[in-house]
Formats: sequence, structure tokens, C-alpha cells
Amino acid sequence: MFILSKTTNVFVIFVLYLSCGFVNLYAQKESSKGTSTIDAIGSIDSCHCLIRLRWGVNDPYIWKLSNTYGYFIDRYTVSSGDQLLSAPPKRRLTSSPLKPYPLKEWESICQVDDNAAILAQGIYGDDFEVSAASGKLAKIVTKSNNLTQRLTFSLMAADGSFKAACMAALGYVDSTIHPDEKYLYKIYPAIPKGKLPCDTALVYIGSDDPASLPKPADIYAAYGDKTVLLSWDTKPLRSFYSSYRVERSINGSAFYPLSNLPFSTLNDNEKQNTGRSFYMDTIQNNQVFRYRVKGVTPFGDFGPPSEVISGSGRTMMAFAPNIKDADIVNDSTVVLSWEFPMEGASVVDHFELSRSFNNAENSFQTVVSKIDATQRRIRFSPLSPSNYFVVAAFDKEGNRRSSFPFLVQPVDSIPPGIPTGLTAQIDSLGKVTLTWNANHEPDLRGYLIFKSNNRKEEPALINSKTDSKCVFQEKIDLNTLNSSVFYSVAAIDRRMNQSKSSPPIEVVKPDKIPPTTPVLTECRITDTGNVLLSWINSASDDVAAHFLFRKVETDSVWTTIARITDLRTTTYEDTLSCPAGKVICYSLCAIDRSRNISDLSSVLKINAPAKRLSVQIKNLRADLDRNTASITVSWRTSETGIEGYTIYKAKNNEPYTTWKTLSGNQLFVTDAEISVGNTYRYAVRSTLKGGQPGEWKEIIVSY
Repeated sequence: MFILSKTTNVFVIFVLYLSCGFVNLYAQKESSKGTSTIDAIGSIDSCHCLIRLRWGVNDPYIWKLSNTYGYFIDRYTVSSGDQLLSAPPKRRLTSSPLKPYPLKEWESICQVDDNAAILAQGIYGDDFEVSAASGKLAKIVTKSNNLTQRLTFSLMAADGSFKAACMAALGYVDSTIHPDEKYLYKIYPAIPKGKLPCDTALVYIGSDDPASLPKPADIYAAYGDKTVLLSWDTKPLRSFYSSYRVERSINGSAFYPLSNLPFSTLNDNEKQNTGRSFYMDTIQNNQVFRYRVKGVTPFGDFGPPSEVISGSGRTMMAFAPNIKDADIVNDSTVVLSWEFPMEGASVVDHFELSRSFNNAENSFQTVVSKIDATQRRIRFSPLSPSNYFVVAAFDKEGNRRSSFPFLVQPVDSIPPGIPTGLTAQIDSLGKVTLTWNANHEPDLRGYLIFKSNNRKEEPALINSKTDSKCVFQEKIDLNTLNSSVFYSVAAIDRRMNQSKSSPPIEVVKPDKIPPTTPVLTECRITDTGNVLLSWINSASDDVAAHFLFRKVETDSVWTTIARITDLRTTTYEDTLSCPAGKVICYSLCAIDRSRNISDLSSVLKINAPAKRLSVQIKNLRADLDRNTASITVSWRTSETGIEGYTIYKAKNNEPYTTWKTLSGNQLFVTDAEISVGNTYRYAVRSTLKGGQPGEWKEIIVSY
């Protein structure tokens, strides 16, 4: 008769740190709050005639109640062939709740299956104690309460035996499936309402789903002195395998498992997870051992074996040489001395000298090989600015032990070469990117970047921290008056020897500064009734065009009347058509080659003239009197409606300015403020009754 003891000690050896089995369901979700969780997975057998289900809960109290009340399993047929069913038929696979087998039915399987014995003890035992010699995880589990221990080890045991999992109501086999059908299984505890709530587990699987399993990949073996450390990638296999079996072969054909127990893990801490499993085996030196790994699913199926990896252990040297002195003879020669314990000298076959320029990993190269085993000094030449030396001792089997790196630096006053190939790019936001060719000095520390606003200015260092990268970026202010900046690069070594700077490279800044505003100087009526405009062009040297604008004073929108690209042009005659008496406004702006636009000039206003004016000023003349150094301007008129005259004067190429205002009956004016060598221009404009501008006429006199 099978009798469970009142107290059963369960001995567990923790050998891994990661598992995908249902023991992790508890480990991952134990601390979650709210409704307890049930999780499930499914598998199709190789002949596609059975679907196996496995599940587990994360709460020990839910598990205990589920052992009492059982589980319901409902199956929904989602599709048949290529047809998706709109109303999936439901079938309850468990007419009564699925519960663990009675205690008596466990007797036979417990005699041959340790996992079944653990499950039976977890479900029916009066007590459940865990003993573990050491290990952080084992201590944590030991300190947990009794019911938690039962659930944890029951889930682990169910991962190791699918038959026992089915007996414990943690597994089920559906043999009523049909080809080309897909099913949704719904698994949930039959706990009465009002007690502890629990979620429902769902599994979607088809009778024709693939049944193949992946093989473990990226297997690696590190062979040492009578030991080998195996490692393989487990991260992509977590959804397939809950444990692994490591197998070994001596002859290369027959492989045997290293343990009857599966290689399983109980920890799934994502922050500490490396995604690999490790296994240490003890072997004999100088003999080839071959290893492979198989995955084991929560259903007890074995996946295909990994690739075979082989190697042998070897005796390691117990002592290592130690470089104790370096006598620098000159700039290119050094005498190195090292020591080696006498008790290990008998196994030394020879020494070897290696050098690195930067002490980087895998950068040491052998410079002197096969140094006599009795030798403890060596002369080496030539030296580099920085030299890291390592002395390695080799035994007759090829094993080696190396000294720590020893730095040798001769006096160095030679700077690095001048950097070459400096190029620069700048984007529309002012981000400058410099690149150049790398220097190849082994003791190069990095590069210094210099900048100036013009070629004659002393460049300033702009990178306070040297960098060995051959690229530099910074953002410059585009809203400054200088149109370009200049960069140069110098190299510096570890002894702070600095090269000369590279030839400066000019970086032309994207133009974001608008041109200066042109000045509208004159606005007057011509004798034909048009409006003559005069202005001073923008002073900026990158101006592409000037734009003239016009509007009626009461309007809000300006109209472009001319685009002037000839920068020598400073006048424009507007042949506008506008009712007489309207106030017309004119303005002017400039645009440069980068399409930056200046502000509008000050506005000049004028009353719109009548288009046809009668001749009001006749016989306009200017008489030069050299004796009195004066010019008399005179004219005649036949109009009677003239209220007055406005006289304008200009010297040489200067613009007209208002000079005199006369009454309507005064027909001459004398200018005594003239000087020899100048050309004088005079203009007479009549003013009609009501203030309307009249006729305009001009005359030129050279003195």
C-alpha cells in the first residue's frame, strides 16, 4: 500500500538561473495584485492526432481550491479547413471538473517517477519541507511558507513529467480533434463564486500546426584544467523548453546524459538575465570529450540535439612571469628584465615578448619569440612613443601564462603630423560638420579644433576636450555680420606635443541677414502727368533686385509696380491711371541673392495728377553771367490759373531739392550761390488753383 509520510523532505539542486516552464509562472507573477492568473500552453503530437494541454496558476490558495473543485476545459472550433466559423461550436471536454487523481492511484507511478512523488506529496502530504545545502534561490524558497513550497515544487515536477501533470489536474490530452481544424481552448478553475477570483487561460492551436522543435544554438565550451564550462543560447527557446539535457560522448558516436535529472532553472529575473545557460563538467585532461544539448518541453518531449562541440582539458601553468625593470638606453632601445619563480622554472619551455601600442584587447603582437627558458633579460629596439610589453611563459604542452603589461615611454619631443584632407559642410540651420583624414601615430591623443571669423584673426581653440574621432560638429550663429568663418585642425599626442594647424578652410554661412533698406528720395509729377520716382539703392553688396510698391492711401494692400535688377537704376516713371486728387503712396524694398528681404522704405505720398495738362511753362531758359557768377532762370506762361511756382535745384548728380517758392506772377529767379567746375540742374513746377500740381520742366547749366 502506498502511504505518504507525514513529513517528506524534498532535496533539490539548483543548477540554472532561467526556465520557461510553469514554475516560472509562479515566479514571475507571484507578487501581482488583483485577480490571480492561470496560464496555459498547447502542443500537437508528431502524428497530428492529439493535442496536449498544460496549465498552472500563480497563487497557492487558488491552486489548493482548484485541487478541491477541479478545472473545466471548454473547446471552441474556430475554423474548419479554410472557412472561419461565424459561430464557433462549443464542446466541454470535462463533463465534471478535472481533479487530481485519488491518492491510491499514485502508488505505482511514484515508485518509478520522482516527479510524480513530489506532486503527490505537494497535493496530499501532511507537510512539505525543502532542504538545500546552499544557494541564494534555495534559501529564499526554504523561507517561504509551506503552501507556497508545495505549489512551487509541484509546478516544477509537472514540467518534468507530463503523465504526472495530467494526474495532478495540470495537464490534459484531447484525442477528439479532426484534421484541418483550429481550436480555442478555455481552461478555468471550477471554484464557486464568492471565493477567490481567478482568470481564464486560453490556448489557440490547430490540428495541422507544425510539431517540430528547434535545436539549441550557439553552443560554446571553455576547456580548462580538468573542467569544461558549457554555454548555449536559451533566450529564443524559452517558449519551447522548460529544461535541458546535456549529453557527453568519448568516442564521438554514443552520447550519454550527464544526469538522469533534467537541467532546469527557477529564476527568470529579466534584469539579471543574460539569455544563456551554463553547465560545468569535470573531465580528464588530454582526452577529447564531445558535448551536445537537447531541450525538454513541459510535455516531456525532447527536441533535436544541438551541434556537437569537442575539446580536451589541459594542465595550466601555476606561475606567471613578472616584468620588474625597464632600462631605457636611448630613444629607440630598452633593456627589459623579468623574474619567474624557481619552483615553476622546470616546466617552462621558452618565453615570448609581445608589444602593444595602446594596451587594447587583442592588440599585442609577438616581437621576440622562442626566448631561452633560462634567460631573464632582453634588449629590444626600435621603440615607439608608447610601448606596452608582456612576457609570456610557455610550457612543453603549449600552455601559457603572461605577465601584466609594462609601459615603456622614451623621451618624445616630436609632434604628430599636420592633419590633412580637412573638409566642411554647413546646413541651413548653421550646423557645421568638419571631417579630415586620420593621423596614424600610435601615441596620438586626439585633435584640436580652431576657429576664427576672418583669415587675419588669431584662431581660438573651441574644443576643450580632445577627441580621436576625425569628425567635429557645432552650431554657429547665422545672425552675425561676418559672412564666413574659418576652421583649422591640429593633432596632439600623449606627451602633449602639438602639430602645426592645417591650412584654414572657409565656411560660408547661409545668408539670413536681410539687405539694408533702400531710401526713396523723390516723388514728383512729370510734364506728361506721370509720377517720377528717385531713390538710393540698398548698400548691401549681395542685392539681387529692388521692388517698387504702390497703393492708394485708403488701401491696405501694396501692389508691386516694378522689379528692378539693374543696380545702376535709381529712377522709375510710373504711368499710373488713377482719378485726379487721389493720394498715391510709394515704397521700396531690396531682396538679396539668398532671398532675404529688407524692410520697406519710408513712404512718399503724392496727389494723383490729371493725365492731360495744358502747356503752362514756356521758353524755360537759364542765363549764366560769369561777371557776377550767377545764373538767372526765366520762363513765360500763357495760363491765368497758376497760383505759384516751385523751383528745384540740384548740383552735378545730386538729387533735386526744393530751392525757391514763387508767386504766380514772378517768372524768373537768380542763383548767386554757384561755383566754377559744377553742373547745375533746375526744375520749375507750376501749382494750379486748388493746390493741384501743374507742369514740370527742367534745364541744365554748366559753369
